[in-house]
Amino acid sequence: MLLNAAVLDHLVVEILDARGEAIPGFRSSVVRGNGQQLVVAWPEGSGLSDLEGRRVKLRFRLNDAEIFGFQTR
Repeated sequence: MLLNAAVLDHLVVEILDARGEAIPGFRSSVVRGNGQQLVVAWPEGSGLSDLEGRRVKLRFRLNDAEIFGFQTR
């Protein structure tokens, strides 16, 4: 996942199932920095392809940060 964001303190992304429960292994590392292609990294062994075909929600936890857009690949 790539973010277009300005992160002065920190940002974390969590992936939730359709009921809003956190999916184990899908809480990102802390993202910091400013840019159009900030990389969201998942714990070792987790990848978005593991969630293919599932309905999910994203939770963005921001502290002194702004998100302008995101994309998955």
